[in-house]
Amino acid sequence: MAAVAGSGGNFHAHSKYFVDFPFCYVILQLNVATMFKNHLKVALRNMWGKKLFSFINIFGLATGMACSLLIFVFVRDEISYDRFNKDANNIYRVVRNLINEDGSAVPDAKTPPALAMAMQREIPNVTCATRLFANPDWGQTFLFKCEDKKFNEEKIFFVDSDFFNVFTLPFIKGNRHDAFKDANSIVITENIAKKYFGKTNPIGKTLIAEQFPKDLTVTGVLKNIPSNSHFHFDFAIPLHNSFLGGIKILTGGLMNFIPT
Repeated sequence: MAAVAGSGGNFHAHSKYFVDFPFCYVILQLNVATMFKNHLKVALRNMWGKKLFSFINIFGLATGMACSLLIFVFVRDEISYDRFNKDANNIYRVVRNLINEDGSAVPDAKTPPALAMAMQREIPNVTCATRLFANPDWGQTFLFKCEDKKFNEEKIFFVDSDFFNVFTLPFIKGNRHDAFKDANSIVITENIAKKYFGKTNPIGKTLIAEQFPKDLTVTGVLKNIPSNSHFHFDFAIPLHNSFLGGIKILTGGLMNFIPT
């Protein structure tokens, strides 16, 4: 049989072999199938003859594969945190060190409210800064009402208007530019919209919170916060809203509990 050179040589060689010796080619394929079948039978006989040894090997292999898969899934989830943000590589959280009497340092993410404005003014590389203030009384619930629906809520954030410019949180209704034009605006998640308004468009609708002197107007609906986010909230309210659970927000720098 002549050698076949050039690109795709093996394919052409097999094709020529099949054309010249079709019967031999079929016999060759049958022999391969028979050989595989015989090897499988031998393997099964060995496994059956050495049950304990086979069980230990198979169980060990299965356990190793399962553990490897779980570790892979866990690591993948861990390194995916906050990666949904468009500029994830350029987003930083400001942290300060609290120095104890013994000189040890304790990292803390709470900063003076004026820091964000000062950083934008003094550091050229800071193009945008935002602050957020989680539920103020560390577990306090807020009673929200809409017509006959009443629920106690905990996942409430008070944030700057630039919050939606820093973090990539897609709007289902409304947009990030008009979300906080008014101090009594409120942005809610998709789940909360369904919870209070059902299938009705919530934009422009009113939510009443007992701790607030004025009703809150829904100006935006976000997709639910991804599970691989380091923060989760259901309600976002402008940081310059007059009251925070009955306590006035002082954005000038008198409160040291605002992450930046």
